[in-house]
Amino acid sequence: MPTDTITTAAPLRLVAYLRVSTEDQLNGYGLELQEDQVRGWAARNNAVITEVRTEPAVSGAALDRPELIACIQDVIDREADGILLPNLERIARELHVQEAAMAAVWAEGGAVYTADHGEVLEDDPEDPVRTAMRQMRGVFSQLERGLIRKRLHGGRRKKAAKGEYVGGPVRYGYDRADKNHVANEAEQRGRERARELKAEGLSLQKIADTLTAEEIPTKRGGRWQKTTVARLLDDDVRAKRNAADGQRMKLQREQDKRGQQRRKGAILTG
Repeated sequence: MPTDTITTAAPLRLVAYLRVSTEDQLNGYGLELQEDQVRGWAARNNAVITEVRTEPAVSGAALDRPELIACIQDVIDREADGILLPNLERIARELHVQEAAMAAVWAEGGAVYTADHGEVLEDDPEDPVRTAMRQMRGVFSQLERGLIRKRLHGGRRKKAAKGEYVGGPVRYGYDRADKNHVANEAEQRGRERARELKAEGLSLQKIADTLTAEEIPTKRGGRWQKTTVARLLDDDVRAKRNAADGQRMKLQREQDKRGQQRRKGAILTG
């Protein structure tokens, strides 16, 4: 089992890896708190932090992270004996990325430590439970990431259904005003003209050429491109889908409310 306290003659040389994602920034688990955790663990466990490498606002779903790769390179170059993390989620929130990153460290004779559980032991054919327990931590981390993304996505779709700004570039035909989208009259005419040309059976390139010839402005100025026209027309489809989603959610809430009222009435008269 991993231990929180280790004893060794020479201090362990560990490179610390810290990472924050958008979700971490929202819940206050920032780089400063993570650094306090790894430095506290190092002080208690006869370890020296050779360097602190950080990656702000980076998803844990990808392995292609420069600072994580640099940590592994430190182990390869024998600049560090291993990697120290605040917790296993910092290395990845996808199980396959977690396992690939740690395998790369172990392949070079390095070790992986977390401030909350101590050493993360590599696979042992005589102890399959060890692997299962480590991977279960990764599975639940991946599940948590999925639930967070689902919650954020649901919130954005609710806002979009209300016509509120949900982040990212403002779609053609609208300007951003505080938390809402407001119609841009000139761009709205462009949207309508694009729909007319599509209804006439013109190709995306022909529509783009016509809009440019008629001097209908793009969002950033310049000529219309067929890819821009495609996005504009796709916006209509997404807007209809968001509106339909909003209506479905409204109906579902009304049905749930009526169901609660019926159950309450049945309890009172029962």
